[in-house]
Amino acid sequence: MRDFLTVSDELVAFADKLATHFEGYGYTVAIEKQSLEYPYTPTMVCKRGSMTVIVEVAAGMSDRIREWVAYGRSCASDTRVALGTPGGPPLSTGDHTLLRELGAGLYIDSQSGIAEMVNHTDLAVNIGLPDLSQYPPRVRRALGGSFEQISRGNWREGFEDGCVALEDEARKYLKRHVATGRIALVTPTGRVVTPTAARTERMTLGQLKDAFLAIQNPNLSDSKIAAALRKLNPDRIRVAHKKRSRQAEQALRRNVGRQVWLLVAALKELLS
Repeated sequence: MRDFLTVSDELVAFADKLATHFEGYGYTVAIEKQSLEYPYTPTMVCKRGSMTVIVEVAAGMSDRIREWVAYGRSCASDTRVALGTPGGPPLSTGDHTLLRELGAGLYIDSQSGIAEMVNHTDLAVNIGLPDLSQYPPRVRRALGGSFEQISRGNWREGFEDGCVALEDEARKYLKRHVATGRIALVTPTGRVVTPTAARTERMTLGQLKDAFLAIQNPNLSDSKIAAALRKLNPDRIRVAHKKRSRQAEQALRRNVGRQVWLLVAALKELLS
C-alpha cells in the first residue's frame, strides 16, 4: 500500500487502487508530487509520453477541480485533470455535467475495478470551432464527425478525420473535372497528362496537393484548394505518421486551431 499524506484514511485503499490502475495503462505515477506552480498538492500525477493527468482523490465532488482545470488550461503541453472517488454517495447528474463541461475526467470504484465515467480532455489545446450550422449541408456532413471529436477534446483524431474528409472530396473533385476535360495536369517537363480515376483514387493528401498545383490553367477554386492542401499537408503527415515525435506534437499543437478553419474553407470550395 502506498503512503498518502493528503488523503483521508478511508480513501487510501481507493487511491492506491487508482494509482495501480494508471500504472497498468503505462503511466508513471508520482504520489503527491510537489511543485511551486501547482495550486495544491495533487493526490497523484500520472505521466505517459507527452500526456500528464493530474488526479484529485476525494470522497465526492471536489471544489479543487475548477482550479486544477484552470491550471491545465495555462500549460503548453498535454495536461489533463481527473477526479477519483470511491463512489460512496454517488455524484449527481449535475456533477457529471460540470466535469464534462470543464473537460475533467471522473474515475470511480466498481465491482469490476476502476471505471472511467467521464473522459478527461487535453486542457492545453483550445480550438475555437467555426459554427458548422452556417455552412452548406454537404460541408456539415463532411466535417460533422470531425467536429464532434474535437468538441469532445479528441483534437488529434478530429483533425485527422477532417483531413480524410478533405482527401475524399479532393479526389472526387479532381476525377469529376478531369472527366469533363476542364482539368489537365502539366508535369515539370511540360507534358500535359490526365490522371486516371484509379490513379486519383490512390492519391494521398500530399499527392493531391501536387496534382492541384500542377493543374493547367487553374480557376480561382482550383488555386484556393491547392493552397489549402499545401498548407495542411505537413500537419497531416505529423498527425498520421509522427505520433510519437515530440517536435511533431509541438507543431501540431501550435497549428491545429488555424488548420481546422482551413479545412472548412477548403471543403467549402470543393463542395460549392
